Order: sequence, then structure tokens, then C-alpha cells
Amino acid sequence: MTDIHLMCAADLHLGRHVSSKEAAQPESVVIEAWKNLIDACLQATPALDALLLAGDLIDKDGLFLPMRGVFRQGIIKLLDQGIFVFAIAGNHDPAVLRQMEQAVGRPEFCVLGKDGCWERKSLAIRGRVLHIDALSFTETAMKKNPLESRTWEPVSPKEVLIGLLHCDVDVPESFYAPVRASDFRGLPHLAWILGHIHIPQEIQAENPWVQYCGSLQGLDVSESGARGAWHLIIESQGNLAKKFVPLAPLQWQKITLDLSDLVLQDWENQIVQKIEEAIVKAVGKNSSASEIGVRLQLEGRTPLFRTLRQNLSKLQELREKISVGENLIAYFIESVIDKTRPELDLETLCQGSDMIAAFARKVKQIQESQKLSEEIVQWIEEKLSRDPFLKQCKKAWPTIAEYREIALHEGFQWLDQLLEQKQGKR
Repeated sequence: MTDIHLMCAADLHLGRHVSSKEAAQPESVVIEAWKNLIDACLQATPALDALLLAGDLIDKDGLFLPMRGVFRQGIIKLLDQGIFVFAIAGNHDPAVLRQMEQAVGRPEFCVLGKDGCWERKSLAIRGRVLHIDALSFTETAMKKNPLESRTWEPVSPKEVLIGLLHCDVDVPESFYAPVRASDFRGLPHLAWILGHIHIPQEIQAENPWVQYCGSLQGLDVSESGARGAWHLIIESQGNLAKKFVPLAPLQWQKITLDLSDLVLQDWENQIVQKIEEAIVKAVGKNSSASEIGVRLQLEGRTPLFRTLRQNLSKLQELREKISVGENLIAYFIESVIDKTRPELDLETLCQGSDMIAAFARKVKQIQESQKLSEEIVQWIEEKLSRDPFLKQCKKAWPTIAEYREIALHEGFQWLDQLLEQKQGKR
């Protein structure tokens, strides 16, 4: 028997606009990721047998005409080289993916389970048989657990069984096919390929292997790290080998820098050097990215506290290129989160009787208290409610513990401004 080679991906979201300071057209990075996937399938050695796509390939119903050309062209290229494509619809594309199937119009491209019922597709591959159990969304929601009380027709030991599902694991109140991680245990499948969650995540290591592919291209900075597809090799003895294939042209990266050891002299060059060292370490030599979007978080007690406060916009405008391995990669700063602390003797400042001392005592109280006052909590929540990113991504909303850090940083900033004003009057 021979090995079977599959490429697996999910959550392409073709048609989604991705914010990038470098791309001429925001949606182009998503389309470029799709083209990278097609190229990776065509260039794979040994040749691929099939591409499996686990839903949300198109960002939303209604994008058939804008995305028809680029999607259809990619699929046709694969089919012309003998690579089958099996897909399921997710909650974003229940109708438009069926339109795409009709537009391609070839039996080698199938949207499986499109009537809302489980479907098994079988494919003969060089003396072996690959079976795929799959289910598509037919609407934008699927409130029932699609694995519950489901029985599976067994296959012979010489045949291969793979599952394909767009679902929410261990989120019982979800509207998007809520399943339990325990539902997969002991199923007869060799592997389950999942879509919906944009963070690559292994749900189960074996018996069967269960994996969220993650988004093909990070859609915002919350999707930090490499993004791409999974190359599966089903060996002749029945063993499963897998390899992550990075494909995203834009990689979002969260980087935290401790500025405790920095000095005021030539501070800009020191920070840029730290940023670039962190990018090289985080991205690695095998990245597919031609561009890195950095969310920069600054921490530590530092003499740069006031200088940073006065010059933060300079960092936010930083755009450079850096050598990573043999590649020259552009990077930009998506945003800067300043959590640094000034090198102040808070105890000494508290001992005075002026406004600075009173404010220093307030900051010290926040630092030492177990619970923030309702007034401070209300002020923080009003401040956060104006943040456009948090409005779109409720999961990124800070925890109560993080409220303290926000209050302390704001307190130190105001205290430093009062000291600066006092020093200016001398």
C-alpha cells in the first residue's frame, strides 16, 4: 500500500478586510493566503491526493460575485492536477459555498453534508480507500450537538476514516455546533479536522487526533502567531504523520518588552533593537510572512517613563524591514500598550502635604488594596468602552485583575505629570 497525502485548512474568510498599514488593498492578504494554499498544494512532494476545507471559506453569504473568480480559479488549478477538494460550509458561508460548488461545476469538488445531514464520501487512492464523514451548516446557526447519539459505520482496517466538522468545542451555550471534547474519544476515525476557532489547537492527541486548523490568515491582532494549513500523511501501515505549513503573508505578533535595563541616552535605538530581536525570535526562520504587524507591550520600572509618555506616537509610526533567516520582512507597529512604571520613591512622595503627596497616597492605596473602589472601576469601564478594538472583540476585554494595572499606570502617569509641572516652575 501507498501513503495518502492530504492538506487541511479552515476559516479562510475570503472577502474579509484585514487591517494592514502596508497592504494596498486590505482584503489582499486574505486572498494572498488562499493563493499560497493553492501553490503549497500544487508544489507538495509527493503529490497531494486531496485538500480538505473545514468551513468559513467565504466571509459571508452575499460575497459570491466578488469572490467567485479567485475561489473558482484556485479550485480549478487543483482539480486539473488531479487533487480532489472536499469542503464543508461553516456558519459564515452556508449558502454561498453551495453557489461556489455550482460555479466550479466539477464532481472532484464537493461540498459535503450540505443538506444538514452527515455524509460519507469515499475516494479510491492507489489501492486504498479514504472515507470522509462530514456535515455542513445550512444556516448561520446550529444549536444542537451534531455528534450526540451519532453512530458511525465502521470501515475495514485497510481503509482510512477522517472526520470534517465546523464546531465549538466545550462551549455548551454556543450557537455554532456545540460539541464536547469527550465526544471524540474512541471514535473509529483516524483524525478529525475542525474549523470555527481561529487559534490552531489540538483537542486530542490520538484515538483519534482532533485538531482545529486555525485561520489561514490571522484576521486581526488577537490572532497572533503563525497561520496556515496542516499536511497529513496517512502512512501505509495506518500511522498518521502531520506537519504545520505556514502560509499567511501577514503575521500578527504580540511582543512584550521589559525596559528596566534601558537608559535615556539613545533610547529609540535601544527599543528598536529590542523589538527586532523579539520579532526574529518569535517569527523564526520558516515563516511564510512578508509582513509582521506588532502589538507592542512595554513593561518594567524605567527612567524612560516620562520620555515614553511624551513620545509614544513615534513608536506607533515605526515601519522598518528586518532580516529573518534569508528573508527581508517588513514590520509595523499596530499599537503600543504602555505598562511601564516610573522610577519614583512612592514612600517619600507620600510624606508631603501638597497635592503631589495626596495623589501619591492614592496611587499607593491602589497598589496595596485588594479591591478597587466602585468609582475607579466605573472610570476604567467608561474608558475601555470607547476603545474600538474592544467594541469588536469582547473576548479581549480586560479582567478585573487587569483593571488594577490600568488604574496604576494611569495614576503613575498623572503623578509624573504633576512632578513635571512642579519641576517646570522651579
